[in-house]
Amino acid sequence: GSHGYLTDEFVTALLENRSPLINIAWSLNMTVPGIIAHQSALNDGELLKVPQYTGQSDSMRHFLILMKVAASNVLMANHME
Repeated sequence: GSHGYLTDEFVTALLENRSPLINIAWSLNMTVPGIIAHQSALNDGELLKVPQYTGQSDSMRHFLILMKVAASNVLMANHME
């Protein structure tokens, strides 16, 4: 997979004191649709809006909210087993 390349790019950016090529907004735009799809599946295919991220501050705020929702979904799923 691409995880090794992404990790290498992130660490290299830190060492070179520059922004990584894939920033938080881009990362969220690649990750959030999967989280939203999972939420939709848990709600019988309910149509949900997929947010688009552009700025750092909005992206970080939404990221923290989504992680809280994702963690809640995992806890609920584990509890139901």
